Amino acid sequence: MRYELTIPEPTPSLNRTQRRHWTHGYKLKKRWQWLVWGALMTQLPPQGVIALNRARVTVTRYAPYPIRDRDNLYGGCKPLIDAIKRCGLIVDDDAANVDKEVTEAKLGKGERPHTVITPSSSAVEAVKVTLPPEY
Repeated sequence: MRYELTIPEPTPSLNRTQRRHWTHGYKLKKRWQWLVWGALMTQLPPQGVIALNRARVTVTRYAPYPIRDRDNLYGGCKPLIDAIKRCGLIVDDDAANVDKEVTEAKLGKGERPHTVITPSSSAVEAVKVTLPPEY
């Protein structure tokens, strides 16, 4: 099972989200949940969302300014990975269940900044989700 979601904005830099007031983090987390849910609704299969167990999540960040630090790049994806879990795409976001790969790519001419998420797995755990959790 494989999904490919395109979010119309790049993931934030960890340097921009770190050491902010907790309300900023809460708003960022909720925003990414809605962005992931909206992207998921455009390609929802008839049987609903199927949660992936032992998933490989590939995140490609397209932005005009690259994040040169690997830790910063991975840390900025935390709200996104949490949103993927919250929307039911993956069973859990711990190291035993998710293998994360985060990369950056240069924007093409005329392209807008965005993020492409590709969760995939060969082992599928059937869990149906019909509405966004706690909305």
